[in-house]
Amino acid sequence: MLVGDLPLITVIIVVRNREEQLLRCLRSLNEQRAAPPFDVVVVDDGSSIPVEQTVAQQSWGFPLMLVRQIPLGIASARNAGAEKATGDVMVYLDSDCVAAPDMLSNLIGSLHHNAEHAAYQLWLVGGDGCAADRIEDLRLTATLEELRTRDGLIAYANTSAFALRRNAVPGPRPFDPTLLRGEDTGLLADLLRSGQTPVLVTGAVVAHQPGTPLHRYIAKHFSIGYRCGPARALLAQTGAHASARTTRLGILRRILHRSVSSPNGSRAPVALTLFCYALERVGRVGYSLFGMRPRRFPLLTAVVDVIRQRALLDRLLWSGEHGDGLVVTYVNARTLAYARMNPRFSSTLRACDLVYADGMGAVLALLATRARRTHKVTADDIFLDFCREGAARGLRVAFVGSTTPTIAKLEAVLDELAPSLHVVYARDGYFGKSSEEAVLDELHRARPDAVVLAMGQPTQEAFALKLRERFERCTIWCVGGLFDVLTDPTYAPPRWVRSCGFEWLYRLWRHPRYVWRRYLVGLPFLGALIAEDLVRRAGTGFSALTRSPKARLRRRGHRGEG
Repeated sequence: MLVGDLPLITVIIVVRNREEQLLRCLRSLNEQRAAPPFDVVVVDDGSSIPVEQTVAQQSWGFPLMLVRQIPLGIASARNAGAEKATGDVMVYLDSDCVAAPDMLSNLIGSLHHNAEHAAYQLWLVGGDGCAADRIEDLRLTATLEELRTRDGLIAYANTSAFALRRNAVPGPRPFDPTLLRGEDTGLLADLLRSGQTPVLVTGAVVAHQPGTPLHRYIAKHFSIGYRCGPARALLAQTGAHASARTTRLGILRRILHRSVSSPNGSRAPVALTLFCYALERVGRVGYSLFGMRPRRFPLLTAVVDVIRQRALLDRLLWSGEHGDGLVVTYVNARTLAYARMNPRFSSTLRACDLVYADGMGAVLALLATRARRTHKVTADDIFLDFCREGAARGLRVAFVGSTTPTIAKLEAVLDELAPSLHVVYARDGYFGKSSEEAVLDELHRARPDAVVLAMGQPTQEAFALKLRERFERCTIWCVGGLFDVLTDPTYAPPRWVRSCGFEWLYRLWRHPRYVWRRYLVGLPFLGALIAEDLVRRAGTGFSALTRSPKARLRRRGHRGEG
């Protein structure tokens, strides 16, 4: 949208439990001089006390929209802000940032001067208050000075202060919600792949003032190093880190130079800054050794996707809201055993879009067979959040599964916990193949955005694939016995039991009659399958090592290789 010759700017601010910092940021926007037309979108990412009341008590000189969602992470919150943006330029600010009075007016000048560019890194500085702010100033200034090029570009993105043209957003959403941290690095990787290196706008100054206690600020750098691993891997694929070691040394030299040329001669912030870099480096090494790679791995005769619970929840909600079309299911110890005995079910699992690890059996199996870690995802931990947020987003939801009395109990539970959820269809899952077409027709008339299937494996996955053939834009989530868990308080173990991985032991103790075969027979059988897989792979590797070079060449030729 254009107002005269000036582009309309939407400033997007994500906040969680930082009301005072948010007010300081909004006041700095209210004091902009010669500012172009702009509005502000504040996304509350699950604050314990909604910031709406705090912000609404103030009067602002710009249009302000407040968006609230459950805590899905900063990447998801920034994507939510981008969906609500009305301007053709989006400016991302952190809630603990303060914009200089001429930030927006200088940004507009750069937008006109560099009209062919899509992304703009604003000039970030720290503060002169607490020690954490001074360290932040050293780190940011040295990084920007070292990475900027002579032509005014910079292969760097820090969305504490970053501008992006809406018509140049890579992909359906600017930020990847599967990245636990470093979502701005993931954005940079997308921009570089499309040939859009950000412009460095030195005149648009933003002060990033975290104001956190020093010990917390220092300790978080290990987390930054560890959790940014997947984002750094995406950036490495673009070749941007070809000279990463030289860049790091250049940044360190600039930090040391500032300590020598400092008027007061205080070197304590410099030493602490170097210590932060060292901790971040330790975190990187930790990720290379123990980090989880967000991708799909083969698991015995099945597959598993490494994904966090909140990332799965975000994917389900976004897919349902936008008609992306998605089939989601799970693997556990019983699933892996059944997939080994039933090749057709194994193929069905591979045809699903997302297969998460629902149980420690799948987590340990992946670790044992592939030396890879994954997250244990439990549907009953996120189902009610899915319903509440789905209600807020206006999703039309259908439930199919379990028994008729259980479905009635589920509807009663949701009437209390998510009263505004729009349930357009609900029925039990005990219908034969002769009734499948009738159920599909009923679902077609109901037009749900998301269908939750609780019919048990492998029936629910087979029905889900048939449902996808009929409704390509529908989100289908297979949840097994979840409806029984939600409606029977004695069935679900306490959260701390699930987090420790002893859910199976709790259920064996409480309901031995129904689950003894699953655990007392299924778990040893899974152990045997893991041992079989390890022996088979070890034998394959040994035969490959002992095979003569000529035999290897003949084998490649037989396979059509070489």
